[in-house]
Amino acid sequence: MQFTASKGLERVSLSLSPTLSNLAQLSTTSIKEIDKGKVVKLTLRLAPNATAPLSVIQGYVQLAAKEPAVTSQLPITVIVATGAIGTLPTDPGEAGKATLAGIDSDNDGVRDDIERYIWLTYPQSEKVRRSLFAVAREFQPALLSAATGDATSTARGYLATANAIDCVWYVRTNDAVDIRRALFAQYLNTKVRSLAYASYTQILSGQSRTVSGNFKQGCSGFDPDSLPN
Repeated sequence: MQFTASKGLERVSLSLSPTLSNLAQLSTTSIKEIDKGKVVKLTLRLAPNATAPLSVIQGYVQLAAKEPAVTSQLPITVIVATGAIGTLPTDPGEAGKATLAGIDSDNDGVRDDIERYIWLTYPQSEKVRRSLFAVAREFQPALLSAATGDATSTARGYLATANAIDCVWYVRTNDAVDIRRALFAQYLNTKVRSLAYASYTQILSGQSRTVSGNFKQGCSGFDPDSLPN
């Protein structure tokens, strides 16, 4: 994480909020002097114990300077989850809504806002996260193809998306419909995206696919039964 000093600071102390103090350590807890306009980078070392609950934890770094007397809180969101390594992309905000494709800063095939949504909504279940990431990766090119009127690519993307949704049914049978609807609501969060989805449904009008009933086949690239949750 990093911040830019809006004014010169001296004798700066840094500490973690109570919600994070048992989960993480800061790379430094004091800075002698920070010049105005300087970008200060901090490393947060996370080490949750084995019994830490799987959850999304809101916290902050408390900054306190002696000269001048300044205090500030730098907000942090920490996700404790199975299979969680690294950092989430930053919230793209309005810039992420400026185009149909959105922003995918880590080039993993999932829009940054959708990646954040999945992690922040389902920290307790790696099965659900992986199944929804698969849906998002398949739906994105299908939606883009529909916007250009490419019926062949749209139909191909629809089948791939439907297969990925089968996996959601396998891992969360009781509420798979609600989970899918919530994901699509996040995905179609602008007028341009809603219009592209209207084209998507129009192109697919009258099309169908055969459902085998073996929803696990839709879990491409991972075995949900091998995951603990």
